[in-house]
Amino acid sequence: MKKIYWISLICVIVLCLPLIPILHAKESASKAMTKKCPTCNKAYSEDTKFCSEDGTKLMESPVKMMCPDCKKEGAPGEKFCKEHGKKLIPLTETPPALEADAVKQKVELARKYYQEGCNYCDAESYDLALESYKKAEVSFPDFPALHYNMGWLYGKLGDAQQAINHLQKYIVLSPNAKDITEVQSYVIGLKQAVEKQSTVQNTFKSRDELMKKASLVQKQKYGSVVVPAGEFIMGTDEAREDEYPEHKIYLDALEIDRYEVTKAQYWEFLEYIKKTNDHSKCFKGEPSNKDHTPQFWDNEYYNVPDYPVARIDWYDAYAYA
Repeated sequence: MKKIYWISLICVIVLCLPLIPILHAKESASKAMTKKCPTCNKAYSEDTKFCSEDGTKLMESPVKMMCPDCKKEGAPGEKFCKEHGKKLIPLTETPPALEADAVKQKVELARKYYQEGCNYCDAESYDLALESYKKAEVSFPDFPALHYNMGWLYGKLGDAQQAINHLQKYIVLSPNAKDITEVQSYVIGLKQAVEKQSTVQNTFKSRDELMKKASLVQKQKYGSVVVPAGEFIMGTDEAREDEYPEHKIYLDALEIDRYEVTKAQYWEFLEYIKKTNDHSKCFKGEPSNKDHTPQFWDNEYYNVPDYPVARIDWYDAYAYA
């Protein structure tokens, strides 16, 4: 009797063994993240009804399925791959081997775009190089050499903040690089340049407001006078040779400002030049890169609107007049 009992028990166990993976699969499926909080987007398993963070009622979030062989995503409701007949698996349950292959493909694609960007840099096509580097970053962001080159390129294009961002990523990804100290020093220099630029921008912003107000007041207060025609003494015999000799000249009547040109008045002139790029009244033979900005224009000295403008040359005076 005992023999028959043990034989029956063994048969039951053998018959149940194939069901264990199925039961396990069902249990895994039931614990798949199929619900999501509409407020914080946190994912939850099927048996959860409310968000543990904010108490919001969860919404169904369809689980995306993919073929383990071709990695193609299945349509909603599909259970098997149309091409291979393989049973689809949740994207969240991708086998480690497949994940490794996916990473490898991303790295290879990033290297392709990286090399493309390097070629564009060599040809001095910097805008195209930046586009290729950005594609490489999207494909695989943890690429040290890529961030090094992007930092260098952004620096060359004048975007110091982006250069800092990418070079800092390079420092994090390659802490033992031979040039790490040099890169760190360069980043410090860039940060100082950004801070200085910010200070200058703030200076000009406050200066613009000050000059606008002062310019309106000066237009009402300052005027011009008429100098009648007659003889005038020009030059001197008691100064430098370039002022020799002292002699009389005759001038027709002329109109001249009552006071020297102020910084507010010259600021208004510069604003006009910047906005219109109108050099029609400038001297025809002036240097091609002449923008009429005085030397050290960002200095605080120029923040006093009623002071006479200084550090301008003959071309500046001609253009202003």
